Amino acid sequence: MVEPSPNMKTIWQLCTICLTVCILSSCATAPSNFDAMVQERISIQIHDSKPVTFVIHTRSPGGVATVGIRCSPEVWSSLTGSNGQFKCQLISSRWKGVKIRQEAPVRHEDPGSDTSYYTLFSLLGNYQLFSKARVEITFPNTPAEVAHAEILVFRMPTDSL
Repeated sequence: MVEPSPNMKTIWQLCTICLTVCILSSCATAPSNFDAMVQERISIQIHDSKPVTFVIHTRSPGGVATVGIRCSPEVWSSLTGSNGQFKCQLISSRWKGVKIRQEAPVRHEDPGSDTSYYTLFSLLGNYQLFSKARVEITFPNTPAEVAHAEILVFRMPTDSL
């Protein structure tokens, strides 16, 4: 059996060190799983018994885009009352096959924040890349003063865009 030369051992050690540094540095700079799954963030203001209308810019050809709202639990409770009810509807879309499936609102903890996010609906049947959908949400109890919130559009784990 032939012994590897000292130069070859050094090269392999350097390669191992470089590979380790690359792996560790990519782990250190990677966004949190939550941030990686958010495709779009839309700031909204809710007030004066007015429905909230916004445009979602989807980037996934087909599949399902889950949409939620980020706000404090107090704002959520004041908007929906004790039963968590709200109404959402699709106003317009570039693609005729798009539909909304209203979801049961589920509270999720937002890592690193004192706010939570709540599942609102799923956007279905978007078969066109870079499509737009205008959506309206009506909450039963809107405050007289402005309540700030953020609409979150989540990407599918299979999305690569």
